[in-house]
Amino acid sequence: MLPDDPVKAVAVVVVLVGLVLLAAAAVFLFFPRAEETGGDAENRIAPRRKVLKGAKIEFGGTAIDCLVRNISETGAAIEVTGQLKCPVTFVLAISSDGSTRNCRVVWRRGKRIGVKFS
Repeated sequence: MLPDDPVKAVAVVVVLVGLVLLAAAAVFLFFPRAEETGGDAENRIAPRRKVLKGAKIEFGGTAIDCLVRNISETGAAIEVTGQLKCPVTFVLAISSDGSTRNCRVVWRRGKRIGVKFS
């Protein structure tokens, strides 16, 4: 039951909302999302290893700088510097080893893009 005084009622509501937000923050702190833990490893064909390699997303004569965050024989997670739009298929050119891979986007989360090599 809320207090009769409107100021006290608002204070109670503010405190309750704060407690809900605090509980939600605790859940996210102690139970990280799948992409923060490397995704659902049971659904992967090949294990990924963490890397930090400079690369380029190449398509239609255009190149976008990116970072390869993790990679496997079958795909990778890459990060772009901004919310740039890239096509569903493109070539990933990794500068450190001179390799190029044809890719297809399988997921997007903010600046991160998950790709499958084709």
